[in-house]
Amino acid sequence: MLRKPSIALALLLAIAAPAQEDASLTKEFAGMSAKERSNLAKQELKEADHDEVFLGLMAQAETAFKAGHFEEARQHYADARARRPLNVYPKVKLEDLDAMIAKRAAEEAAKAIVVEAPVVVPVAIAAPDTLRAPAIQHNAAPTPVVPPVAEEKAPAKKHVESPPAPPEEKKTIADPAPVPLAEGERTYMEGNAKVLEITVSELKHLVVYKKVQHPWGQVYYFKDGESIAQRVWHERFGDTK
Repeated sequence: MLRKPSIALALLLAIAAPAQEDASLTKEFAGMSAKERSNLAKQELKEADHDEVFLGLMAQAETAFKAGHFEEARQHYADARARRPLNVYPKVKLEDLDAMIAKRAAEEAAKAIVVEAPVVVPVAIAAPDTLRAPAIQHNAAPTPVVPPVAEEKAPAKKHVESPPAPPEEKKTIADPAPVPLAEGERTYMEGNAKVLEITVSELKHLVVYKKVQHPWGQVYYFKDGESIAQRVWHERFGDTK
């Protein structure tokens, strides 16, 4: 189900912010006063709350996201954004999904490493000349018969058994080394809100945490695009961030 308070707060933030160069959202507000932007924000919230098509697209996107179908969720968010371009919530979710899709693609590429076995090319071996049949000569004089000469037999050599060869060691191919996980943090502005984004590794997967602080003092916390409680953030990072 669409979280209407989050949409309302985000939209009010984007509308109430001074007009700036942002082709994705705020170009419609150039030249408007603060009062005009505030009135437009209230109108958008009221209309979005009664737009059944928009609400249905957002609900389908949330369901697909929770099921792990990121590509399907992104398409629903994009359709919702195209239907109501002044609504900031689909824009935020699209940015989070693009980051998660890129992360999943990198993990799948690392698993696709294949170790190929060497190719053995057979080589033809020519027969020695001694094994070839003698050529037949026609109309040639008969070869004189020479009586065989008895050959002295050499003493038989004792057969010495060679020691058994050691068993051949089986070579194993080690699994490819895991791809190092990129971690770090950054701070940027989303409208008038200050966003602290921290990327950490949890169970060999990258997880993105966000702390969004609005100018009027309200603070929201997110984990991979899902809202979390302040307690969860403090248990993970303490009170210093």
